[in-house]
Amino acid sequence: MKKYIGLVSFLLLFTLTSCAQNKQNTVKLLSMEALEKMEALAPEEAIKKPDSIIKLSLSGGSYNKIVSKLDQFKNLQYLSLESCELGEIPATVFEMKNLRWLDITDNKLTRVPQKVAKLTNLIRLDMSANPFTELPPEIGSLKKLEFLGLGETKVKSYPKEFGQLKKLKEIVLQRYPFHEVQVSQATTSL
Repeated sequence: MKKYIGLVSFLLLFTLTSCAQNKQNTVKLLSMEALEKMEALAPEEAIKKPDSIIKLSLSGGSYNKIVSKLDQFKNLQYLSLESCELGEIPATVFEMKNLRWLDITDNKLTRVPQKVAKLTNLIRLDMSANPFTELPPEIGSLKKLEFLGLGETKVKSYPKEFGQLKKLKEIVLQRYPFHEVQVSQATTSL
């Protein structure tokens, strides 16, 4: 009987400890409105306390100073890498589980990697002004996506999985040659 009481006590303590650890690891996801209004610290200040940073804007030249340390920002929900002359999206971005807003406009991206599917909390994705020509089928995995910026890209057709973006409210295609766009049957319900 004492063995069972000891085992039950151990399991109860283990469960309570696990619950406490999970609670500490849980990050409250902010609304899009709150993220938009929030002030972003200068990159030099943000790197001093990366675990507490929710919004990070590395637009332009400031990106180069922080790129090697981007993986330290575990709780980011907003990330802007606008006009950083990126040839590809840094791999660490795809490990940011809380990311809700990603702006990678005005870079030199020639492709959107399949790893984009890992950004399951993404609500806003702006990839405008990049020379990529297609979207991967994995784009359909972004079930929470409400905004997609594709203006000034070279995309001429969309994968059928694009039709799985049921929450999508806005697609920006400004300055885009519409007569060249091919939309599959699956996406016409958008």
